[in-house]
Amino acid sequence: MKILQISKPVLPIKVDMKYGGIERVIRDLDEEFVRMGHDSYIVAPADSIIKGKLIPSTEHGAWNNNGGVFYNENQKQKALKIHTTVALDAINQVMPDAIHDHLPLIIQEQYLKSGLKNPILTTLHGSLHSENGMSSIPNPTPNVIYSYNHFNSISESQRSFFSELIPVEFNVYNSIRVKDYPYQEEKRDYLLSLGKIGINKGQDTAIKVARDLGKKLVIAGPIHAFRGPIKDFWDKKVKPFIDEFNLDIPADQIDQFTKEFYKKDYGKNGRVVYVGEVDDTQKKEWFKYSECFLMPIRWHEPFGLVMIEAMATGTPVISYNLGAVPEIVVHGRTGFVIPAENYKSFRDSIKEVSSIKAKDCRKHVEYNFDIKKQAEKYINIFKYLGN
Repeated sequence: MKILQISKPVLPIKVDMKYGGIERVIRDLDEEFVRMGHDSYIVAPADSIIKGKLIPSTEHGAWNNNGGVFYNENQKQKALKIHTTVALDAINQVMPDAIHDHLPLIIQEQYLKSGLKNPILTTLHGSLHSENGMSSIPNPTPNVIYSYNHFNSISESQRSFFSELIPVEFNVYNSIRVKDYPYQEEKRDYLLSLGKIGINKGQDTAIKVARDLGKKLVIAGPIHAFRGPIKDFWDKKVKPFIDEFNLDIPADQIDQFTKEFYKKDYGKNGRVVYVGEVDDTQKKEWFKYSECFLMPIRWHEPFGLVMIEAMATGTPVISYNLGAVPEIVVHGRTGFVIPAENYKSFRDSIKEVSSIKAKDCRKHVEYNFDIKKQAEKYINIFKYLGN
């Protein structure tokens, strides 16, 4: 089967990325499609590195991801037009059996004028009320759009929100290649908060938890300071409460760092360390030694790859009950799902985390969120749409 995936022109797809959840999903599906014997094509920036066949659109990603401090909206829009044109040409030239749209292509002006009638599966990314989510919704006129296009959610929670406006026929959970994640039974005495810095991710709550319990906390994630509210949140709610800035610790040194870190006694206020943005190799090291992964989110997370990444290493997840969380974390078995904004319960659940078995976390991800299962589900959808 010829499968064409259409990425975004924002970030390149690479083996060891830092920021880029959508790009990770596309990358892993590409690798699995190739392994399964399919012809996998991806429309993506030219500096992408993939297993299948790259159809380069723009010379490089539309924004500089060095710490997420530079962003040019005009550059992005120009790149989007180029990217869309290349995607449309690719459909005509490759003549794929399946088109998997992550852009989304179907709302772009060039597509609407193209007259293309190929079935397209558009996977939704983001929540309905986020910028990314709203940009996934096509204008309902002309109605012919719905004849040729089919929508896929990445969680039932996301599906329920989007179904208010568009028909969402399918749901396929995001997944990871579990065998690539190191499994660790014995943990070290520190909490972990990993994700883009922002009020929706709740790093301020993670800090409060660490202070209240006298625990050690590692915060990792990019600061997209080009976005005013994020910079304000970082400057006022996070940065002033960090005890140590130890950026970009090499992956092969994280073992030693955590050994020394968890042995030290920092007193009743604990210790908060910010380690900057991390790539996949570093991330796996931080996850596998962590006592638990904290996700005190304030939004309806449509999926959250970090949860299954943490559990794959045997690390339990503690999160508020928003979005897809209860679909991913099994309360009392692979972590704790806490009523939204119930800070006391969230904090106190950390005291019970020793009751969670690392092997249960790993098995849960192996059974429910491995890339093989996800890829097979997409292949079945592609076959269905091709009939």
